[in-house]
Amino acid sequence: MKIHCYDPQIARQIHAQFLKKQLVYGEQQTYASLISPSSTHFSPAEVSGINEDLSEFWTLYRVWNQIYQAALVGDAPDWVRAYTESGVAPEDVIAHRIVSAAGLEPEMCRTDYIAISENERKIAEIQWRPGGIGLAAGIIDAYAEVIPYSEQVGTFGNFSDNFYKLITQARRSQAVTKTIVLGTTTEFMNGELYLEQYYKTKGLRYIPILPTRAKNFIVRDNRMFIEEAGETYPIDIMNSEEFTRHLPKVELPNIAQGSVDGKFWIEVPLNYIYRQKWGLALPFMPEYQHLFSDKVRQLVPATVLLNGLNLSPLIPYLDHPQREQLANVKTMDDLASLPTALRKSLIVKCGGGSELHYRSKGVYKLGSAKSYDLKILEFIEQRMQEHQEPWIVQHYVKAKYDVPVAVPWDLDKVDMIEAHARFMIFGGRIDGHAPMVLGGNGNYGRYWKVCGRSVNENQNNEQATGFNDMRVVNS
Repeated sequence: MKIHCYDPQIARQIHAQFLKKQLVYGEQQTYASLISPSSTHFSPAEVSGINEDLSEFWTLYRVWNQIYQAALVGDAPDWVRAYTESGVAPEDVIAHRIVSAAGLEPEMCRTDYIAISENERKIAEIQWRPGGIGLAAGIIDAYAEVIPYSEQVGTFGNFSDNFYKLITQARRSQAVTKTIVLGTTTEFMNGELYLEQYYKTKGLRYIPILPTRAKNFIVRDNRMFIEEAGETYPIDIMNSEEFTRHLPKVELPNIAQGSVDGKFWIEVPLNYIYRQKWGLALPFMPEYQHLFSDKVRQLVPATVLLNGLNLSPLIPYLDHPQREQLANVKTMDDLASLPTALRKSLIVKCGGGSELHYRSKGVYKLGSAKSYDLKILEFIEQRMQEHQEPWIVQHYVKAKYDVPVAVPWDLDKVDMIEAHARFMIFGGRIDGHAPMVLGGNGNYGRYWKVCGRSVNENQNNEQATGFNDMRVVNS
């Protein structure tokens, strides 16, 4: 993998394409992220390797679901059930159990890699319900118009078309898919409108909606319908489970059963495991290690449950001279009292399905002053005690890349920055085949938590990020 830099003047053309396609984030009037005159290049061998990674991620969650099912009948510890159902309303639990028992799995994910090199690939997380699908597709298409593909440097994946293929075949029945509803947010709406127009040319009714429009949904005979422009349409694919927060809770088990019966498809299925992170610790637990491959332990940063305060399983995976001190941690004060350099190698994350899990909340990098870290850890301890909420500790993987960027109000000034990265790679199963790369974007920024922040002319832009596209170098 390498970051390929273009002539700095390309930045202005890329920005113009973003505006032409109306790829504007949120309610802003203009494109407000950093512009990068670059592409992220991969070799064919690297793409093959990532395809293999995707199969590992599907297997990881499948095995996690099997352990959860075992817990429901007493063949695995009850804490597995408790952590999975923590913070979940009773009606949601019923819906979740229906779908979990049926073994329904997502058709697509977005894997956020934070390090890709000849020697290793490491992920931050697996997003089974990624936001910004239309924005990602629009960015890829914009770059392709400014810098056309060639025989030597080709597409990493035609995401607009690949996503179309995936969603139109996701239903288990042979019925023709006519109506896709995608639940989205204000931030991503413009990108979804871009796909709406594109899919209209293919005869597909693609309807992006905000959660506030949940009142437009009708549930009848375990199937969902939507009222749109004075008409009522049966929904074939519901591409988002976010809508479940806005529907009457009593309907959720009916919707879950309808999806299991093949009346329509929900992506991601209503299995709450696919909203959670705590199961990333399972491959590192001695009692479950044998169920997972060594490869998945190479891809996922070393992870342990913070609940119980046994950090010893991290020790073999940390390349740090003071790592043995993790075995002495018995309290939150012990954790906050570790040497600063050792704490800087750790991240704590909410691993459950609560609100803290969403939009980069509930993610903290340790290594500040002891008093500051202790305040965070005491808050987490309270959450664990009062809500039986699972939290995880992960090894912090530090990797940086040199990336050219310009701010949108001064596109002639392109600077190289030393950036953290999220290589956001969409993978999916088309026509029942093994998971494969569908497309992807690079997302780069100076701040360690790369999360798509906009840039503002009147503010400190330390957390601002920029996107580029991905390509495959065939020579």
